[in-house]
Amino acid sequence: MKILHVNYYDQRGGAAVAAYRLHSELIRQGVDSQMLVMSGSCSDKTITSSNGLNLLLNKFSRKIAFELLKLQKSDNHIPHSLNVVSGNILKKIDEIKPDIVHLHWINGEMLSIAQIGTLCSRYPVIWTFHDAWPVCGAEHHSKIDGNNRFMHGYHKENREVKGLDIDRYIWNIKLKHWESKRFNVIAPSHWLASCVTCSKIFKNSNVEVIHNGLDIASFSPRDTIDARKHLNLPVDRKLIAFGASYLEDKNKGGELLRSCLDDICQLSDYDCPELVTIGNGHFTHEKMKVHNLGHMADEGLLAAFYSSADVFVLASRQDNLPNMIMEAMACGTPCVAFKT
Repeated sequence: MKILHVNYYDQRGGAAVAAYRLHSELIRQGVDSQMLVMSGSCSDKTITSSNGLNLLLNKFSRKIAFELLKLQKSDNHIPHSLNVVSGNILKKIDEIKPDIVHLHWINGEMLSIAQIGTLCSRYPVIWTFHDAWPVCGAEHHSKIDGNNRFMHGYHKENREVKGLDIDRYIWNIKLKHWESKRFNVIAPSHWLASCVTCSKIFKNSNVEVIHNGLDIASFSPRDTIDARKHLNLPVDRKLIAFGASYLEDKNKGGELLRSCLDDICQLSDYDCPELVTIGNGHFTHEKMKVHNLGHMADEGLLAAFYSSADVFVLASRQDNLPNMIMEAMACGTPCVAFKT
């Protein structure tokens, strides 16, 4: 049986990490597994990446989508995606001829909404939702204090945006191409599964909760002092850990974390700790020293990062069982999070 995993990236971002871990484990167990990605960074021969021309066209499509999304004025700062441009990924899938197609994070104009519907007609499709984009309009999560348009439908009467209601436009395209299809949906969390079951689009689909896998041989407790020395971190300070694919992603709650750090620094009887971050971007704080370690993909270094900290903070407003909190817990590091 040939299984094809489709994801925009091969290693960048939580969805890519989860998909690649599943793909690698299937191969280890003797399954014919392949990955098809738009943008690849590793030399794994089981991964097929798009070539330069297709990447250029995709970059152009993403730029157009970015500009179009400016026509909608919303206070929901979660990333938005259109997925209305048809690229060549569907052709690539047909060339590979898989027995099962496993979709993961396919945004960034990788597959159009219409192409996803066509794919479901041609192949048995499993789709792991790494966020709520499939059930929403263009937004990847609905507003926490919103009116849950994904449950009631995107109508003129319940619009939450100014300018063009692109969320409504995209939701109607999804309804047109997907409502009659029966998807096999995997939700890594019960919260996201409940969103899917409440969705009008996926009312005919099968929904299963399967948590993302984690190799606890790679992620296990390590000596704190050794981990700090390995990462050139202070051994005599309390360390708070924080991470995200993009440190300034509003949904990851960087500004909420800064507010918490302000309170900690104001406690006169408390020896001010230091913050350690991983991810793209540069996190800063006026009063607390910050060690930005940058993007970190190596699992050995990740385990050292978690083991070096006294506490790991997940400041996300909404999140779908992120890899980082599971990795931190596997390394024995206490975790603090909102009730998301």
